[in-house]
Amino acid sequence: MATKLDADVVVIGGGAVGAACTYLFSKVGLSVILLEKEKSCATGITGRNPGVVHSGSYYLPGTLRARVAVRGNELLWNFCKKYNVAHLTCGKLIIANTERQLSALETIMQSGKENGLQDLVFCDKKRLREMVPDIVAKAGIFSKTTGIVDGVAFTDRLLDVARSNGAIISLDTPFTDAKQINGHWQISTAFDPDYKLKVRFVVNAAGLSAIDLRKKIFPDKPSPTIYWEKGSFVRYTKRNAFKHLVITASSPGFPENRVDCIPGLDGITRFGPIINLTTDSDDFTVSESTVYQVFSMLKNIFPKISEQHLQPCFSGIAPKLEKNREASKDLIIERDQNSGWIDLLGLCSPALSASLAIAEEVRALLVEM
Repeated sequence: MATKLDADVVVIGGGAVGAACTYLFSKVGLSVILLEKEKSCATGITGRNPGVVHSGSYYLPGTLRARVAVRGNELLWNFCKKYNVAHLTCGKLIIANTERQLSALETIMQSGKENGLQDLVFCDKKRLREMVPDIVAKAGIFSKTTGIVDGVAFTDRLLDVARSNGAIISLDTPFTDAKQINGHWQISTAFDPDYKLKVRFVVNAAGLSAIDLRKKIFPDKPSPTIYWEKGSFVRYTKRNAFKHLVITASSPGFPENRVDCIPGLDGITRFGPIINLTTDSDDFTVSESTVYQVFSMLKNIFPKISEQHLQPCFSGIAPKLEKNREASKDLIIERDQNSGWIDLLGLCSPALSASLAIAEEVRALLVEM
């Protein structure tokens, strides 16, 4: 006799990516249970994120990261408009001053075209000063479809729609174990240790915990090294000071230390991130030295900004497949060849803004099983 399943899919993790998977699966008629260990969703990576919606110009052509960034940008903006999620389509200026940065601008423009973008516009020095008075920059590119989204509100709305489609969102339910039995998975949780959820598919979207979860279930399977990268931000005390995101140019796939200017939905501009590796997933302190580090990088671009108008703001931690300033490695969406298990690993930028496209990639793998 066939085993009666509790659902088609269990999704582990209630951040933006887990919520997007739950939303999309429920939309196409799959029964879904989402397990979130905290008392509310989007408290981890998603909740400690400046909410930048990337266009895809900064990612190497042909990579999964580039593909989901471009597709995710379109899907997210459409979702936000349809379901009234707070967002700001402010656009982004990618600026250059040095010869290296000017060369990177050309590479970014070419990469953007290869990735299918039609929104990139070259800006000369005069045009840049019209868009951002007092900026010091020789040239730049304006990306029209880059913007800001409220990541927590976006996640909550995804789950609201998923619930209306019949999905079950189980909060305060830490995943503890899983065993494959007779072609399905039996899932154990701390919420009810005696009951085993029976499902066909499992999607590991557990964020910072995803790699440990994979190692627990598949101890003999090779796993990549994951680095926890802590990014700290400061806030500018003058409200509504910037209309656009502003970043300095670097070659796609080869990140460099920089400080981004990120206008917020609340009128507050954040600058960052200052990057450090960490082993403490609960350390979200922002040191006073962060202000000086940010100011030292800003003063040559925005000479009228005073250090006294900068204050420590927030920090977040992202799972990276490479150390800071190493060449970027691609995102990992990996299906176990012998079961209905899918791992999502190293989902740092642009995972929030690409979450709906990542969900499409995962769904495609489910269809193949």
